[in-house]
Amino acid sequence: MANFPSRFPPYIAFRSVQDRFRLESINFEYTNMKRTLYLLMFLAVLGCSKSDDDNPADAGKNISPPDWIIGTWFLEDGPNVGYSFRSDNFCLATATQKSCFKELVKTNKDAEITESKSEDSYKIDITLTSALSYNYEFKKLSPTKLQLVNSDISGTDDIYIKQ
Repeated sequence: MANFPSRFPPYIAFRSVQDRFRLESINFEYTNMKRTLYLLMFLAVLGCSKSDDDNPADAGKNISPPDWIIGTWFLEDGPNVGYSFRSDNFCLATATQKSCFKELVKTNKDAEITESKSEDSYKIDITLTSALSYNYEFKKLSPTKLQLVNSDISGTDDIYIKQ
């Protein structure tokens, strides 16, 4: 038996140089396999760490009203009908139900949202199809009063009170 300096423990005895190189070769392949496995695991973790919530198909489909308009607003003089604004949605509201645009926009692949915001006005244009669009412009009169400007619905500038 040959006595070779080695990284193997001293109780492993080799009958020949070929036996030692054979074991070295197996150890080398095992080490490469471990490195490859660690690399694949690292890439899997890296690949799964990004959130899938950022969907490019949803670009231009988000509704985000300004903070001052968040809440439910009903007509000053008239029935309990009006609008409801949430941080991510815009709804037509009555005393008993709401019909929101977020769901319509998300389910329509051609839909598009355009918003314009300032300290005292909010304009939102919602295009569902080339033939169907909604345009709303709201002006803040006070912290509890809101005016719908140039309404296509009523033809007047209706005043709404925050509920």
